[in-house]
Amino acid sequence: GEAPMAVAGLPAKTELLGAVPNPSGPRTMIRFALADRQHVSLNVFDIQGRRVAAVLDEVREPGAYQEMWSGRDAAGHPLASGIYYAVLRAGEYEKTSPIVVLR
Repeated sequence: GEAPMAVAGLPAKTELLGAVPNPSGPRTMIRFALADRQHVSLNVFDIQGRRVAAVLDEVREPGAYQEMWSGRDAAGHPLASGIYYAVLRAGEYEKTSPIVVLR
């Protein structure tokens, strides 16, 4: 069968592409692609499963995106060095990607 092709440069599938740089300093860009118009939520959790930051919660058009996360919690406090998890939800899609924060 034919592989799915992106039309007019749009992503062929919705996916969480991970963070760059990773390991990161205080700031990291979390990259993802949307194949179609979706309500998207992008949150960061600590290793205990607590949500520490809400990066994005809105409807987005198809395309490739990168959202900056400051390495801070919802109150604006810098988070400690360690492993965190970016969780992208878009429609039925859900994916988790680790982010290593080094201060």
